[in-house]
Amino acid sequence: TPPPQPPPPPSVTLYTPPLKKKRLKTLIEKSVELSVTSIKIVPQTDYSSHKITDKQIDKLRLTIESTACQCETFHVPKLSVTSKNFKDICEDVDVIAVERVCENNVLSKFLEVEEEFIKIFIGPEGGWSHEERELFKEEKCITLGEKVMRAETAGIYCLSVWNAVRNIK
Repeated sequence: TPPPQPPPPPSVTLYTPPLKKKRLKTLIEKSVELSVTSIKIVPQTDYSSHKITDKQIDKLRLTIESTACQCETFHVPKLSVTSKNFKDICEDVDVIAVERVCENNVLSKFLEVEEEFIKIFIGPEGGWSHEERELFKEEKCITLGEKVMRAETAGIYCLSVWNAVRNIK
């Protein structure tokens, strides 16, 4: 008989704009290792100039399966390209990672979350445009500190902090 499967991890959805191929692959691999349950690519941010093809999505799904196998996880994250518009995503997500312009510290914000699910939106390479920032509700914004990070690093950082907080609760 096969070993019993562990309970599903807390639900974590990561929204990301398309990044350069290697950077997106790194973000996907690390997200799987950090127990993300869903990855949604948001193609329409103001500063995101990268396009994503069906062929790239297929390759990324193989990356997800391979990483999940290496990590011996039973829960393979789902990958999709969302058709939601930017404003609707901002309404839907729980936190939006921004650089240096808000008061909410990522650790403090994650400690406040009672639920076992969260939706995190990381910004594009080059940051959020002024128009995009105007759509953010202040209570959803989190700062990752004074450093400006690459988009994939910001995603990995957020997921790492989320996992650390979940492990101490």
